[in-house]
Amino acid sequence: MNRNLPFVLFGAGGHGKVVLDAALAANRKILFVVDDAPHELKLLGRPVIKSDAKRWTTLKQFRFVVSVGDNLTRARIFPQLTNRGGIPDNVIHPTSLISRFVSFGLGMWFSVWSRLIRGQLSATIASLTRPARLIMTA
Repeated sequence: MNRNLPFVLFGAGGHGKVVLDAALAANRKILFVVDDAPHELKLLGRPVIKSDAKRWTTLKQFRFVVSVGDNLTRARIFPQLTNRGGIPDNVIHPTSLISRFVSFGLGMWFSVWSRLIRGQLSATIASLTRPARLIMTA
């Protein structure tokens, strides 16, 4: 994955704030947060732009995590972003504990104190932005 591509979050509501907090804690550089109907100009110090803003619509390649709280909305948005050149990425809070025996795909985020260990999946693991499987080996 090209780490030089801009990284954006899609969704600036309450769930977006939690995902952004995890991204910032992990020292991820978020270009901006996109939202269909933003209520604020900034979220935790990062710019929030409307989904029809030229700055967003002209961005051809980018990494993203869908940070919308509603599962069905996340499932609808995810393919729209990949179809426009978006590459799914992950946000992993630095306090998360992820076993070396676990593999997972892109488009996920792990909240503060998430645990993903052999034979156990903590309820605090936050959200999948698309249907995904967590595979535990060994």
